Amino acid sequence: MRCVLLLTLLLVCSPNWAQIKTSDIDRNFGIWLSAQANYKFNKKWTFSIEKQYRLKDSLTSFDRLLIEIEASYNLLKQFELGLGSRYLWLNDDIGELKEFEHHVRFHLYISHKTRIGSLALRNRFKYQQQNEIGKSRLYGDYTSRNYRWKSLIKYEIRNWRLDPEIATEFFYHSQLGQLSGLLGFKYRLMLGTRYRISKNRQIKFRLITEKELQIFNPQRNNFVEVKYSFPFKNRYL
Repeated sequence: MRCVLLLTLLLVCSPNWAQIKTSDIDRNFGIWLSAQANYKFNKKWTFSIEKQYRLKDSLTSFDRLLIEIEASYNLLKQFELGLGSRYLWLNDDIGELKEFEHHVRFHLYISHKTRIGSLALRNRFKYQQQNEIGKSRLYGDYTSRNYRWKSLIKYEIRNWRLDPEIATEFFYHSQLGQLSGLLGFKYRLMLGTRYRISKNRQIKFRLITEKELQIFNPQRNNFVEVKYSFPFKNRYL
């Protein structure tokens, strides 16, 4: 347990939260608004569907709309496997050709979670790949792949509805036609809490900042996320 705690703390705290260079390209901030329903079919299987709307550029531009479905399986007491698919409407406003694009993304993950006193720890490795619909390689559509590692620490307070959590996620991006190495890395830092409206419903608030790890003109993005979730389960459980 101590090894898991130390590893999670190391991964969460390893990026420098205060590191902001003048060479960063700061696209100001955006907002993510979403609603998610989770259905617990039995003790092993859980299914979810989520719809999310995003704004960017100081809330002046539409970024994307997405719908995601996911299934997760409790492999062991502390391990979970999951896979899902996401359909996206993207606003491509970079470059000469500006248009709305339709993309589809698939992902799978394995996660480990445990508890140490009032701390809830979770580590997750996730693989995802994404393609634009209706466009072939001949027209420049090459599969975009991301390998992601996320570490989260949540502190649960008795008789309190706002449990704080902190998380770090690392991304490695791979796509034909793009340079690899450090140009494919970025990290995301998250600080948030969940407000329990009732036993089965909650709203999650998170402050998110992400930054590319590259030498020339690294891009920094900042977001506020608000998510409403309502789980329900099989009445025969």
